[in-house]
Amino acid sequence: MRKFFLSLITIACALVSWAIVEEREIMTILKNDGTTVVYDVSDIDKVTFEVKTEEYKMLITPEQGEALKLPAVPTVFRVAPAKDGDPYLFGLTTVEASDPATARQGKYAIGLSVSALKMNTASVDLAGGAASGVTATLYTYADGEVSEIAEAQTSGTLTTAVNNKTKAVTINLEAAYENGTTVSVEFEGAVKDVADLEGFNPPYVYVNEGESFNADGISLGLFKVEGMTCTPDSKYQGGAYTGTRFDFTLSNGKTCWFIMKPELFGSTLDFATAQPGDAYFCYDNIQVAAAGANDWSLTGTEGKISVIKNEDNTYTIDLNVTNKYIMGSIRGGTPEYVILNYTSTEPIVEPEPEPEPEPEPIENLQNQLQHFNSEGAPEWPLTITKVEYSTEKGIPSNLSVKGDRFDVYFAEDNAPTFYFIVNPSLVGTTIDLATASPYFIKYGATELASAGLSWMSDKIGKEGTILFTLQDDGSYIIDLDIKFISSGNPDSKEYIKANFKTGSIYVEPEPEPEPEPAGFVNQGQHYTADGVAESVFDVTGMTYAENQRINGVEGFDKFTFTLSNGTDCYVAIKPEYVGQTIDFETAAKDAFVFKYGSINYSTKDNSLYVPTGINGKITVKKNDNGTYVIDVDVYAHTINWGTVNNTSKERVIFNYTEPEPEPEPEPEPEPAGFVNQGQHYTADGAAENIFDVTAMKITENTRVNGAAGFNKYELTLSNGTECYVAIKPEYIGKTIDFENADKDSFVIKYGYNMNYSSKENTMYATQGINGKISVVKKDDGSYVIDMDVYAHYINWGTVNNTSKERVILNYTGQ
Repeated sequence: MRKFFLSLITIACALVSWAIVEEREIMTILKNDGTTVVYDVSDIDKVTFEVKTEEYKMLITPEQGEALKLPAVPTVFRVAPAKDGDPYLFGLTTVEASDPATARQGKYAIGLSVSALKMNTASVDLAGGAASGVTATLYTYADGEVSEIAEAQTSGTLTTAVNNKTKAVTINLEAAYENGTTVSVEFEGAVKDVADLEGFNPPYVYVNEGESFNADGISLGLFKVEGMTCTPDSKYQGGAYTGTRFDFTLSNGKTCWFIMKPELFGSTLDFATAQPGDAYFCYDNIQVAAAGANDWSLTGTEGKISVIKNEDNTYTIDLNVTNKYIMGSIRGGTPEYVILNYTSTEPIVEPEPEPEPEPEPIENLQNQLQHFNSEGAPEWPLTITKVEYSTEKGIPSNLSVKGDRFDVYFAEDNAPTFYFIVNPSLVGTTIDLATASPYFIKYGATELASAGLSWMSDKIGKEGTILFTLQDDGSYIIDLDIKFISSGNPDSKEYIKANFKTGSIYVEPEPEPEPEPAGFVNQGQHYTADGVAESVFDVTGMTYAENQRINGVEGFDKFTFTLSNGTDCYVAIKPEYVGQTIDFETAAKDAFVFKYGSINYSTKDNSLYVPTGINGKITVKKNDNGTYVIDVDVYAHTINWGTVNNTSKERVIFNYTEPEPEPEPEPEPEPAGFVNQGQHYTADGAAENIFDVTAMKITENTRVNGAAGFNKYELTLSNGTECYVAIKPEYIGKTIDFENADKDSFVIKYGYNMNYSSKENTMYATQGINGKISVVKKDDGSYVIDMDVYAHYINWGTVNNTSKERVILNYTGQ
């Protein structure tokens, strides 16, 4: 064979330039990752195959890509519970880490949260997620940043244990995640204690950008802060908020600005603890104030703003503000919030303010007020242009207490609100704030009240005087020297002095007598705001529904009325007040709701979306037969957002008396065909013994119960009961039906209770409404008298027709 090859080589060399050709036997191996390895067979002495076992303590296998296999868990961090019941936290890394932040240099990290109940427990089932008491969060990193977070386990188990002697911790974890990744960990050894695991997934750092979140906490997207303007000495809400204003230009087009006192720069303003006037913030529909300067301000409760003026005169702004606030005594708002960071690119150099001349105290104030600041230094005086005087005004700290109110107005713009209310008996005297009562003073955001009136004990005034001097023209000159020293601020140096003339004191005329209810039955009347009575209306019907939800509050019995004037009207009360008269002034919280047209009121401190009614009465009475009688007398007087409105004369009065249900008619006892006999039935319908009518006495043209002209027929009964029939002579021979009898046509009496006459009678007898009598004179001069009468009557407009008491008798003379 070799010779044959040499021959071929010789021939080839003869034909072309010569070359050496050699065959080699090779072995090519294709690996699972797609690469190949080539070996020369001549170099291989022997080929053997064997199964080699590799052991890993951490195996993380993604659905796509290469698995991470580690022979040991590099580092395990532990965060001990801050208090009993808090979970245990463990952090497992895939690289050696000195702290949790270093773990991001690896491919993965695992955060374990184990409830106290599940710690030191074997094979906890992770399929229930957080409900299992264990969460195992898998962080995936790329270039040192979090690229993916897997939290929802589809299956898995966790075993934890702590060796009390060696303090070694055991963690065995098997977990499968929704993204297809599986994790297996076996660890036993020492752990590193750390304060937290925030380094695994540090919070996002905003740099010249921001982010807003809706009420469900869902991000509405990042936005860029493209610019900012800064305006010193700005004012908002008439000077209630004065300071430097920052306006931002945002990439999302939203409006964003805030105003803050410059002395707060360099610190963090917390809306929950800020002082009145410190700041005001606006982002889109989020608007909150730092401690409201008035009853209408939205006092923020959750939010912080930091303003730092850097050495190069740039500003760095950081803020996180939530749309939650208090307005008056009402909490409101939503969980919406916004986060923003910005450092201005250009230095903002504020001009040096021109030095202002220092004001001097004025010795003799004339229609002026001078304020002395917190250092006790005088400020420029304010010119008093007008004083409004009114009586019977409620003191805000206790609206049921009233006094004379003086509202003071100034010529200067942005002047603070100033008014005071005092006990009318103190007008014309020197009022000592330390002892006088009641009084209330408001100057700007400062309030002082007499002891026992303020709901905040730190507002009780301690020092100062108000002097009223009566002039010949009926006006008062008022001098004030009011210190802002109170129980809550005993070292205050702030105070005011003022002098002004009231003009003639207005004496309010005696109030006109209120119209008295007209004794309405199924009727009512409305009076306008000027007290003009409108036409009487009829209450023609009522519907009733139990346990209704009214304006967001459950549990009312609602009575809805149909009125002939077409006005929407209802009364809603809690069931426990049926049978009681609800007085608006003292009614319990959520006791009632009332609506008549635009009058829509509820009780004080109510949970509903309606004003507080303060002058009215409602009675809902349920009769034994299940019918209702409802009386309403309500004025359009309210408290709304702390303001008392009690001057209107608008009023509505009405009554609804539900008709009594018609009783099932019982078979009437048939007359027994009495002749000179009779029978009485009790109120329960029980028949008494038959009695005899033994005699009759006639008295003609006599006076009965104060009315003249009756023929009176007195009957003698065997049961001894007094009994007579009296009729006008023109009715002899006729049957008188009580229901349609003429005025003064008859009088009957049987015993003590049954003494009846006709409708509209002029006698001292009750109107009978169910009965018949007849007096017939026969040709022989004798009489036949029949009587069948029920104890049914009308008394003072009230119908009484339920009794079964009855008398039937006959007298036939011989």
